Amino acid sequence: MSYALVQKSLEQTIDRRDLEEASVHVPSVACGDCARLHRNLFGIVVTGLSRDEAIAFQVALEYFHFPTDIVADAEIPRLPDPVVRRGIRFETAELIALDGLGRESRYPWREVQFATGGFVETSKVKHDRTLIRNPYYNSGAHIPGPMFVVGKRETEAPTLQFRLELYFPREPYRLQFRADKNALFRCDDALLRFRELKSFVKILRRIAQILPQKRLGLGLRAAQKGRDFLYPNPSCLEEEVIWHILQRKRR
Repeated sequence: MSYALVQKSLEQTIDRRDLEEASVHVPSVACGDCARLHRNLFGIVVTGLSRDEAIAFQVALEYFHFPTDIVADAEIPRLPDPVVRRGIRFETAELIALDGLGRESRYPWREVQFATGGFVETSKVKHDRTLIRNPYYNSGAHIPGPMFVVGKRETEAPTLQFRLELYFPREPYRLQFRADKNALFRCDDALLRFRELKSFVKILRRIAQILPQKRLGLGLRAAQKGRDFLYPNPSCLEEEVIWHILQRKRR
């Protein structure tokens, strides 16, 4: 059986150098992994440890005032696949989710068990055409050819995306709203362009005013204070949700 270390609170922080020093006691966690682990600290510190390694890492992190719980990897829940929507409409007792064709689905606000959202860093693969040296040119091949030929080059380009996720005890279970620079997003009767970032923060703030504080994720709590919130990648947003579900199950 393998184990994970789970944060006691999402508010706690640790310096990356302290995390690296603590990892010395865990053979399966390389020092080079700590930059990634530190960047992705949204509830779950690390998974896949033996029992002895989990205890050693927990004790080492306690020294740096970073308390954790040991949880079996099998206990960590998996999120359902998201149902993606491209617009939202606010009503007093319910929200209306709009798909890409403008079709509506209604859900009572009282049924939203948890909500989180903000801006997420993602990457997009770009396909570019470029001239490359013909590997068969002047190599003794019997078929003549040009010195250069057109080839394809793939590069990953960082991009920003807005995400809002709402969780329910029934279908669709996980409702996900997305917006990026390639598509418009509808809020009530307005069409929002992605560059109107403040408008998306207002959406989060409106939801934070509707739902109880204990059902709000970090991005929504930041929106309450008028601040943007950036998740380093989509997995961090999902990890935050998993952490909240895990805490609720373990009470």
